Amino acid sequence: ANGASSSNASNNMPIALNNNDESLMVTANDFNFSGNIYANGVVDFSKIKGSANVKNLYLYNNAQFQANNLTISNQAVLENNASFVTNNLNIQGAFNNNATQKIEVLQNLVIASNASLSTGIYGLGVGGALNHFGTIHFNLENIQTPVNPLIQAEGIINLNTTQTPFINVNNSMANNTTYTLLKSSRYINYNINPNSLQSYLKLYTLININGNHIEEKNGVLTYLGQRVLLQDKGLLLSVALPNSNNASQNHILSLSVLYDQIKMSYGNKIMDFTPPTLQDYIVGIQGQSALNQIEAIGGNNAIKWLSTLMMETKENPLFVPIYLENHSLNEILGATKDLQNTASLISNPNFRDNATNLLELASYTQQTSRLTKLSDFRAREGESDFSERLLELKNKRFSDPNPGEVFVKYSQLSKHQ
Repeated sequence: ANGASSSNASNNMPIALNNNDESLMVTANDFNFSGNIYANGVVDFSKIKGSANVKNLYLYNNAQFQANNLTISNQAVLENNASFVTNNLNIQGAFNNNATQKIEVLQNLVIASNASLSTGIYGLGVGGALNHFGTIHFNLENIQTPVNPLIQAEGIINLNTTQTPFINVNNSMANNTTYTLLKSSRYINYNINPNSLQSYLKLYTLININGNHIEEKNGVLTYLGQRVLLQDKGLLLSVALPNSNNASQNHILSLSVLYDQIKMSYGNKIMDFTPPTLQDYIVGIQGQSALNQIEAIGGNNAIKWLSTLMMETKENPLFVPIYLENHSLNEILGATKDLQNTASLISNPNFRDNATNLLELASYTQQTSRLTKLSDFRAREGESDFSERLLELKNKRFSDPNPGEVFVKYSQLSKHQ
């Protein structure tokens, strides 16, 4: 059946393609269908120039679906080996992917508020951005182990974490398998306060696992009444759940919310985990060239000082990636140059010992104060010539303790709420 060309084709009568050799192709500017489509054959909406809006779509065994810009207004169900490819997908209702192969959204995927996406281990790929305002359900009951992330986006993943919960996981198999639930080739925008550990830890409480979620009370995290352990400032959480048949054999649930992915495992051991380094964050978000330029300014010392300042003294373990996401490379290079010059200046062993007059003492105080401001990541204060001024003072005789101690001392952790 071929749909006639029109500016706006519309219908609500059910369409059923019961046999594999039956097909439906629509050619139109826009297509709005308020009925049900049932298909075991080919459904081709790729000739629709604008958008295709379908109320209910059911794809069964051997069904093949393709479209340009598809909106599901109520429900879509994919079963067995149905294939699904579209450029853009907008889910306004419920999209249930029970297919035995990965589905493809070649460009952007939107999950609207109060909408949901459900998928098994075969998952889906997103070629562009994923804007998630609803709920994602992961059904991990299949005995097969997924090789790839269940949802992989090449672009940025934007999450509305006010939705409760924003992720549901159903997994009753303690098989020591680590699942990557969400992964972005860029980064995940969690929309949290970068200076707040509590804001970060709240993300874990919004992930529902087997019908329950982690709870926070008075700064303590629990799951099913069991204390949750934090590693690496909260980048990895784990909780031991006693086996009802043998209390000596525990099932351990592990969760990890990282800047570019969300992972979980369930078995008799904690998930293997290596925390990202500053270099990992820079390369992942700004690129290898950015890391090369930062290292060119101050080598390993620049990386060490930045790591101390941006990672060791910050409560939120995602402070660094959030900072890198929201600041240009030029700003980061400027901060690196300031830190390099300031630390080099006040690290001179003769700096403070020979500060015998008010001018030298004032210079020492000025540079220490400047480093304090840098350590607190406040506004740059418009001092565009600061680096040049430091270069002029570089050969003067001043001194101070290890600059790393100044970073830690003046990072003002107590102010982070």
